[in-house]
Parts: sequence; structure tokens; C-alpha cells
Amino acid sequence: MRVLLAVCIAVALGGIASAKEHAVSRGAGAVSCAQYAKAYQMNPDQIDDLFFNWALGFMSAVNVITGTMDGTSRDLAAKTQNEMKRYFRQYCNDHPLADYADGVAELMKSLPTFKPTIKSND
Repeated sequence: MRVLLAVCIAVALGGIASAKEHAVSRGAGAVSCAQYAKAYQMNPDQIDDLFFNWALGFMSAVNVITGTMDGTSRDLAAKTQNEMKRYFRQYCNDHPLADYADGVAELMKSLPTFKPTIKSND
């Protein structure tokens, strides 16, 4: 039942986020922090996991792109998953009008950079 509730909330929030004419991001990241906080109050663990998984995918994609373009990436292992989740909750508490993705971008800026090793298929 809880999984069904989380899926329903995610679909509803995704519909709200998709209503924009133009979008830089879609899915959980396009949801406002206020909407995230409201959903989090109803089902903290599942909403936290749903949004966090979106954040991990987004941060990983940004790392692949920036690593390819300028040779640097952000160290996603510099903070634990729980530290990151707390960061996002605090960011959204402090910035209710911001999108969840804004908090993800701010977290990324706080992470140290490194030069990733690019493996070739040779």
C-alpha cells in the first residue's frame, strides 16, 4: 500500500512539473521544494528515496558530461547518502519556492572535484 501511495504521489507531482511550456529538467527535480516537503510529510522514507534516486541520476549525468568536456567531476562519494538526503531536506526547508533540482545543483557545488579516469574500450 505504501509503494502504491508513493507511486501515486510521484505521478501527481510529475504531472504538475510537466505542465510547464519549457523545462530544463523533468521528474522529481522539477517539483518545488514546498511540494517535496508536503509529500515527504505524508510518506518520508519512500518520498526521500524517490527524490534521492532522481538526484543521483542527475548528478551522475552531470558528472559524465563535465568529465568528458573539461576533465573534472564532482566526488559523489564525499558525502554519505544520508548526509545528502539531509542536505536536500534542509535546502528545501530553507527555499520552499525553489525546485528540488536547485538543491541538487547546490549540493554538487559543495562537493570536491577530481579528475576521473576514463576507461577506453581498446
